[in-house]
Amino acid sequence: MRTTGLSVPEVVRDIITRNRSVYDCMKMDVINYTALAVKIQPE
Repeated sequence: MRTTGLSVPEVVRDIITRNRSVYDCMKMDVINYTALAVKIQPE
């Protein structure tokens, strides 16, 4: 993903909304945010 000109929150929002299972787990409040951050950091 090209991040030129995008803020970190915008990039994170895009990654989360593209991954339906992550989005659903966040809505249900059953997600480990540290593990998620480690997983999406390379993106």
